[in-house]
Amino acid sequence: MSYTGDVYDTPPPIVRAAMTVACAFGAILMLWQLFQVGFVISIILTIAGLILSVYLVWSVPRASQTALATVGYWALLGGLALFLPFG
Repeated sequence: MSYTGDVYDTPPPIVRAAMTVACAFGAILMLWQLFQVGFVISIILTIAGLILSVYLVWSVPRASQTALATVGYWALLGGLALFLPFG
């Protein structure tokens, strides 16, 4: 009996690069807003989250894990956008 799951589901480098670009695009948009209002802690969280998500996108072995890293980072950005009082 063989396992038919996605054990060897390694994404190609172009998919990893696209997810990196998506994370960087979200970070640039959020940092643009955060620098204007001067929220230093949120700026640090955004940059640290970007570093962590890019590291995870390039280091995890499965395509589903790279997608989770990207979606998780966008969830962080969405939480910042919803709960911070932008002027």
